[in-house]
Amino acid sequence: RDTSVTGVQTCALPIWLEDRVTERSAEIDRQRALLEAVLEQNPLGIAIVDETEQVVLANAEAERVLGGAGALSQVQGYRREGSPYDGEWPALRSLRSGELVFGERARIVRADGKQAVVEINSGPIRDGAGRTVAAISVFRDVTLAEQRERAEREFVSNAAHELRTPLAAIVGAVEVLQAGAKDDPAERDRFLAHVERQCRRLERLTAALLTLARVQTQAEPPRLEIVELCPLFHEVAQSLHPAPRVSVVVDCPSDTAVFANRVLLEEAVLSLAVNAMKFTLRGSI
Repeated sequence: RDTSVTGVQTCALPIWLEDRVTERSAEIDRQRALLEAVLEQNPLGIAIVDETEQVVLANAEAERVLGGAGALSQVQGYRREGSPYDGEWPALRSLRSGELVFGERARIVRADGKQAVVEINSGPIRDGAGRTVAAISVFRDVTLAEQRERAEREFVSNAAHELRTPLAAIVGAVEVLQAGAKDDPAERDRFLAHVERQCRRLERLTAALLTLARVQTQAEPPRLEIVELCPLFHEVAQSLHPAPRVSVVVDCPSDTAVFANRVLLEEAVLSLAVNAMKFTLRGSI
């Protein structure tokens, strides 16, 4: 029918077809809303880089980590061994050469100066003809996991260092006893007492290391209590055996106390005292 002065002919759609188009449009809108929700609420960062190496799509997590950079070349980042990326980000390598990247870790320095360690996966996006038209990068913030792993490595190193001293003392005492000191009652008792002290030291040290490991890996919160310092200092002082011309002095008000984990506090004070004993040849500790 003619509905305008221009003579353009229009045709009314059947009601059933209008309903079908309306339902289809509503379904498309619903799917788009679901896709946007999944993209924005995803804990993984998702970014797409086009042929011009510009970031054309980034969800909220990607913007948080990348700092809203329009291009990956604007992001300051370093490989795990410390070398800078200098334009060789995984997504750009996927875009240029079609490289697939899995689980590559990088340290990103954001515009506000804060740093994050991310685990990156990336790959090319190709059209129907197989030509690479974009690249997608999916990354996960593993900063806390990296910190825990570093704490575990440091823990193992520190544990080996701390355990070496009492073990060496025990081995030395046993060698002296085997060399003949065991036949002298006085010497035998002296070295056996030394071995006992070092065994007690190992016992305390092991308990402290286990407690520290549980705290560092967040397996359990530290158990805090009120610790009187004067008795603790006296216990530490009595366990020390410095050089002949060195004295150990405890100067602490009797009513002083702290709120701490006793095992870790005792180990910290004892470690300081033992180091002082090693490097003090005369005077007082």
